[in-house]
Amino acid sequence: MTFRFIYRLVITLIILTKSLLAADINESSTQIIHINSVHNDTANTNNDARCTSYEWWCDIRYGVSMAESSGTNGIMINGYAYHLSIPAHWPTAYSDDGNVNELALGLGYTRSYYNPKDNSEYMLFAMAFADSFYKPEVHVGYIYQKYFNLTDPGNFKWGIGYSPFVFVKPTYTANAPIPIPGAGITTSIKYKKASIMLTYALNLLLNMKIDF
Repeated sequence: MTFRFIYRLVITLIILTKSLLAADINESSTQIIHINSVHNDTANTNNDARCTSYEWWCDIRYGVSMAESSGTNGIMINGYAYHLSIPAHWPTAYSDDGNVNELALGLGYTRSYYNPKDNSEYMLFAMAFADSFYKPEVHVGYIYQKYFNLTDPGNFKWGIGYSPFVFVKPTYTANAPIPIPGAGITTSIKYKKASIMLTYALNLLLNMKIDF
């Protein structure tokens, strides 16, 4: 599969995920009322962040605003990258071009706002880790997830959402620090302040997030 085909596949999966998450909201007016009430309670949030419809840009702008103004700091621990196009795995993948690193060890910073009223989380992140060829790779972006309680009273949750981001990958740009836009599908298992996150963005990326 070419890079363009895989990228289009990711975008299609994001659209499908967005549709499923939107279906969880019974009426768009309920979402509008909820968003407006949250913003009324947050002094630092300006009126421009309020949504008048359930749209992509409005959702992202609102999530970024809430994470920045009312979020909790945390760390992201990078662990593993599963290359879907390579048959042999762990701890090193093997391809015709030689060994490919799958231990994508690294560290990052997160700022997350969790809304218990509708089990939604809005997260900003920046992280750096070892790429497939042991070179530093940097990601900066945003993650939205809708959570579903797995236990009562809800300390144990499963989440799914999407992640637009920008990344710098030297192996794609002849070692030049050129930002590249990207997008992925994210799912996670959350227990209180700790989350195990799996993101599909060309490869499968496994991370752990811990909120302070």
